[in-house]
Amino acid sequence: VNSMIQGIPHSLILSNGEGEMMILIPVLNPYRPKVQSDPFTTSIVLDRSDNNWRNALTSRYFMYPVHVSMSFMMTKGLHAAMYLLLLRLLHRDYEDVFRLTESICSDSAFS
Repeated sequence: VNSMIQGIPHSLILSNGEGEMMILIPVLNPYRPKVQSDPFTTSIVLDRSDNNWRNALTSRYFMYPVHVSMSFMMTKGLHAAMYLLLLRLLHRDYEDVFRLTESICSDSAFS
C-alpha cells in the first residue's frame, strides 16, 4: 500500500473491520516547486490558500478504494481519476499516468 501513496504526502490510509482499505486524499492545489539545485524534483507543495481552486471544487476530498490484491487504487468518477492523474504526473510517475489515462476516457461531452 505504501507504494500506492508514494508522491501523495497528504493521503491517509483507512481500513474497516473487514480489512477493506481506502485511501483518503484531500483535494488541494498541488504544484511542483522550482528548485535550481534539483530541477527534476518530485516534491510537491500544496496550496491551501488558493480560493479560486477551492471555490471550483465539487468535493473537498476523494476516497480511493484499494483493490483486493492490494496492488492498485480504484477511481470513482472522472474528477477523482483526473486528480490522481495530476498527482502522479507531478510526481513524475509516468507509468501510472499512462495507466490512468484509460480512466479518464469519456464518450460524453464535458460541461
